[in-house]
Amino acid sequence: MCKIKAIVEFYASKHDTYGNSYNFVVITNTETGKIARGNISGNTSNMEGAMRELFNDWSEFKIIKIELPIRQFNRYDHGEYIGCTPDQINSNILAQWEKE
Repeated sequence: MCKIKAIVEFYASKHDTYGNSYNFVVITNTETGKIARGNISGNTSNMEGAMRELFNDWSEFKIIKIELPIRQFNRYDHGEYIGCTPDQINSNILAQWEKE
C-alpha cells in the first residue's frame, strides 16, 4: 500500500446566475506539511492530470471535491491564479512549496 503524499482539496462554486462556476485548490504535502493554494481553470480532471504528473501513482494523492454556494465560495482565500495545464499547475505548486 502506498503512502498518501498529498491531499488535494478541490473547491468548486455552484453555478452563478450566468452559468459560470469557479474553482480553487489547496494542496497539502503530507510529508512536509507545506501547503499550496490557488485558482485554476478547468475542473477536477485538470487537477488529476497535474497530480498524476507530479506523483508516480494514483494512490499517492487524494482529491477531495467540495462544492459550495457562490457566496460562501467567495469568502475563502483563493490564492493567486496557478494555471490551467498540468505543467503550469505543477510548476506553481512546487514554487509555493519551496517558498514555505
